[in-house]
Formats: sequence, structure tokens, C-alpha cells
Amino acid sequence: MSVQQQPHPPAGGAGGAPPPVAAAAGGGALPPQQQQQQLQPRFEDLTIDDDLPILPRLQRYVQSSIALQRLVHVRMLGEVALEVGQQLTAMELVPLIPPLVTDSESIIRQRACVELKIICLVLMGVTGGNNNSGTTNSTAASNRHHITSLPQIPKPDKSSKYYKIMVQHLFPHLFTLISDPDNEVRRAASETIVKLALRVAVEDVVTLALSIPLRLVKEGQKRATSNGQQNNNNGDINNNNSNGTTNPQTPAEDLLITASNLLADLSSFLPPTRLTPETATRYFSPTILALAEDPNFRVRRAAVQALPRMMSGATLEDVKRRLLPKFMSLSGDEMYRVRKASGECLVDVSRALTLLPWRLHFGDVWVDEEEGEEGNEHG
Repeated sequence: MSVQQQPHPPAGGAGGAPPPVAAAAGGGALPPQQQQQQLQPRFEDLTIDDDLPILPRLQRYVQSSIALQRLVHVRMLGEVALEVGQQLTAMELVPLIPPLVTDSESIIRQRACVELKIICLVLMGVTGGNNNSGTTNSTAASNRHHITSLPQIPKPDKSSKYYKIMVQHLFPHLFTLISDPDNEVRRAASETIVKLALRVAVEDVVTLALSIPLRLVKEGQKRATSNGQQNNNNGDINNNNSNGTTNPQTPAEDLLITASNLLADLSSFLPPTRLTPETATRYFSPTILALAEDPNFRVRRAAVQALPRMMSGATLEDVKRRLLPKFMSLSGDEMYRVRKASGECLVDVSRALTLLPWRLHFGDVWVDEEEGEEGNEHG
């Protein structure tokens, strides 16, 4: 069945449906200006039905073909999730996330990172908090004139079906977002990963959060090797570009730099109750040492900037034998920018080395409430 090309656009203005893009007489497509005119949104597409309830309105316009409408309603995802609760969030809002993660507009993907964090917290059931508990702790601490415990972070119910939905359907999107070609999207995804690592079940920190930068490093190194082979062989570039799980437009060095920054963020922000020095030494130290040997100077510069923050979370033996010597080695790097970055990080190194023996000798300030109460009873 063939579609004949109309000599002129049909009347009807914005209210009429746009005609299909038909082939020209010679077999080619219509001129670009005519195609753009046919794809212009209609008036009813630009209006928003304010009479709709908030959930149906969100479901309709978050998938709009107009980027501004999508952005406005993406910003409402977290607010709606807090309002409707776990069940409707899992059933109605979670299916809306996949198209937003791969949206053509970077500002929408960036905002999706923020809203994704709120949706995860709702599914974990840790958005309410307990203000009375924090007041009791601060009052007791003021009576004793010293701090023995910190406000208790609500613990998620790992056996809950909503927690499993978060793990299976939302956390995989974070790897896609942190592999995004846009730097701001990767930065927002990194912040979301760190904040969620503070809230997920302790036993899931390694599998959910710590595994992301490790996978990112492997993907970046794989892509760098693939690009090197393409440059040497000048062969089938199109076939090799399809390899990997991340966006092929993201350069390998950007993935490795993002992974280096995320390693430093997790090492410096996660308390020892969630990221023990032994765990950091086992998983993070070999990774950052490999990045410090990368042939790309931008990756080495990111590694030297991450090393001071990682020293405060590793074991004393690891700092003495591997991390600190590597930092000193990078201070004599052949590239001026790497040497300059090492000099700018000397204050951070001094601070990390000062706090490290204090933390190992006196214990860490991160004390669980239950442990503090048990210590008081035995005292």
C-alpha cells in the first residue's frame, strides 16, 4: 500500500493531525523544513490538564513529547512518591523510570537521578524518621557532657517486597546514569549512589553500592583497550563500538575519572560500620592503584586527587605500604598537571594521616545506638 504525497499541507492548522512523511517522486524524503513543520506540536499538546489528579497527571505528562513538560513532571516524582506511599510507588511510578534514564535531554536524566534517590528511600521505608529519638539522644548527651551515640538511621526491612523491587528494578539504572555522556548527569548519579549507600541494608553495601565503581573501572579499561585496537588496526570500528554495557558515546577516560571520584566519595563518606577498613583495602585500594598507573594523565590526576580521601578509610598497613608510596610516586609524574594536583592535595594527605592513628587508637565516632546502650549497662 503506497501513500501518495500531498501537494500542499491540509488545512486545519494546529488542530489537524500532521500528515505522514511520504517519499518524494524520486524516492527521496521530504525537505527538512517541511518535515519539521509537520512534526510541530499541536495546541492541545502544549496544554496541561490541571483538573487531573496528581498521579494520573504525572503518568501522562512525564512521557510527553515536549521536553519542558517532561522536566516539570519529572521534578514531581519524589513528591508524589512521598504522598502515595510504597504500594502505588512500586506499581505506578517505578515503571516510569526506564524511559527517563535514557531521555534525549541531559537535564531530565540529571533530575531523574535526584528523584530516583527519593523513590528508593520510599520503597525502603526510611523516609519518615523519628524525631523523638534524636531529641532523646541529644538531651542525654548534654547531660553527660560528651557524645556516646549518634541519631539512629532507620534500618530498611530487607525482607520487604518493596526493598526487593528497589534492588532489582531501580539500582541497575544507577550504573546506566553514572555511565552517562554528560558530566553533570554522572555527578548527580554519584551523589545518589553515596546517599543510598548510607541507607541500604549494611550487608548490601558491597553488592549494591561498592560494586558500581568497580564495574565502571572494568568497563572503562575495556573500552580504552578496544579503542587502542581500533586505532592500531583501523578495522571494523562500527562493530567494535557496539561492545560494552554503557553508552558508547562516553569516552573511556571519563568513565575512569568518574569511578575514581566515586571511590573517594564512598571511602570518605561511608562510616566504618558500613565500609570497614578491611573492605576498603580489599576492593578499593587495588582499583585506585591501577588507575594511578593509567597511561592517560587525566585519569592519573583524578587518582592522585582521590588518594588522600581513601587513606582515611583504609587500614594503617595499606596506607604505609601502598597508598602513601603511590601518592609520592605520582608527585614526580612526568606530566605537570599530575604533579600540580599532588601538591594541591598535600593538606588533605596531612589531615588524613593525622586522623588515621587517632581513629585506630581511640575508636571511631560512628557508634551505633545499641552498642552505646550496651556499653552503658556494662559500665
